[in-house]
Amino acid sequence: MDNKINIETQIKNQNFSVDGINNKEYENIHFISCNFNQMQSSNIDFIDCVFEDCDLSLMIVNNTGFKNVRFINCKLTGVDFSVCNSFLFQVSFAGCNLKLANFGKTKLTKTVFEDCDLSEAYFEETNLEKAIFDNCNLNQAIFNFTNLKQTDFSSAYGYIINPDENKIHKAKFSLNGLPGLLMNYDIKVV
Repeated sequence: MDNKINIETQIKNQNFSVDGINNKEYENIHFISCNFNQMQSSNIDFIDCVFEDCDLSLMIVNNTGFKNVRFINCKLTGVDFSVCNSFLFQVSFAGCNLKLANFGKTKLTKTVFEDCDLSEAYFEETNLEKAIFDNCNLNQAIFNFTNLKQTDFSSAYGYIINPDENKIHKAKFSLNGLPGLLMNYDIKVV
């Protein structure tokens, strides 16, 4: 059996949670309305793929490679990206539910998060340098010892970031986000 799909194709309405996944590498695949919920996908590579309207909640991604992968309107609740294969790891997210996602110790340099719900997401020791959080909900997201240099939070909301514990040099924030930066100093902004 060929362990690689290497053609530009679409896979629609596939329930991988029931059917399982047969290949070790997927390249140039556009997954549409597929279910990966709680699926075991260890040691698989997704290269130049798009996931659109898919449910990847609690998907097990141990040593899984996401190499230039775009997620559009997907549910990724509780996915632990910290255990992914870091080699050539590159992702972007638009309109995604990333509640409780774990990005701890992950390199997300220049990653774009657009219109995403990142409530209670975990970013400890994550490299988010030059990342963009465009209109993202960061309510109760955890930023500890995170590289946020030149990161754009100008349209993000709900975040609390301690400047003493994170590198925020030249990061962009809006005036509305100021209370989230001053929370630890017991300062009230009126």
